Amino acid sequence: PIDPTTGNQFNPFLVPDNPKTPQLPISVEDVTSYIALAKDEKKVGIKGENNLLEVFKQLTNRVHPLALGNVQRVHSQIRMLARNLLQLHMDENTEGGKIEDIVSALTEKFYSHAHAINRNEAKLLMGRIVKDADNDEEKLMWGLFEDFADETKLREKFSIKEFMGNDIEKDMTVDGAFIESEAMGHVFRTKVKILQRSALPPNVQIQMQPGQAVPLLPGYPTEQATQIISQGWIPTKNETQEIKTQKGKK
Repeated sequence: PIDPTTGNQFNPFLVPDNPKTPQLPISVEDVTSYIALAKDEKKVGIKGENNLLEVFKQLTNRVHPLALGNVQRVHSQIRMLARNLLQLHMDENTEGGKIEDIVSALTEKFYSHAHAINRNEAKLLMGRIVKDADNDEEKLMWGLFEDFADETKLREKFSIKEFMGNDIEKDMTVDGAFIESEAMGHVFRTKVKILQRSALPPNVQIQMQPGQAVPLLPGYPTEQATQIISQGWIPTKNETQEIKTQKGKK
C-alpha cells in the first residue's frame, strides 16, 4: 500500500507552540480518513454543511491550512505515480477501470502501508499480472532471500549495549539494501560512530578536563548516541555475486 507521509515547514510541532521541538509528519490518508469518519453514517454520521464545516475548522485549528494543501498535492501525486506505473503494462483504453480500482485499493482500502499484501489478495486485486512461481523459481527466490538475509544479518539479534561493552567509542558499518543485476551491484552502506557514556543523575558532578568524554562509572546506567559518518549507495563490483558463487561451489 502507498499512503505517504508528508512534511514541510507548516507541519505542527511535536509540542504545540514550541518551534524548538521536532515537527510532526502528516499521513495523507489520516487527513482524508478524518473527514470520511465524520461523514460515515454508521460511525459518526455528521450531517449538514455547517456541522461539516465545524469538523474542518477543528482540523485547521491543529494543522496549518498550507500543510493541508501540501497533503492534497501529495494525495494527487501518489495516485498519478501509481497510475503511470500501472499503465506501463496495462492498457488504459481497455483496462482503465481496473487501473483505477488498483490505485484506489493501494492508496486507501488497505489503510496502511504496514499491511503486507499476500498473493491471494494481489490476485483478486490485479488479476492476470500476478503469477505463482513454479517450484524451481520458488527455490531460486528463497535462496536469494537467504543470501540477502546473511548479508544484512537479518536473523541476528542486536543489542547496542552488548556491542559497546565497556568501550566509550566504537565504529559500525551497516548494509541496509542491495540493488543487483548480472552486470553490477550496489549496496546502501551506512557508517556510524557510536559514543557511550555514564548517565549521571543531576545531583552528581565529576571534575573533567575540557573536551574529555564522560567516563564509564561503575554502578551507573549508560546512554549511547550515534553519529552518521557516511551514508549512500556504493558499487560492490560484483562483490556480492562473487560471494554467492563461492557459496555455490561449496
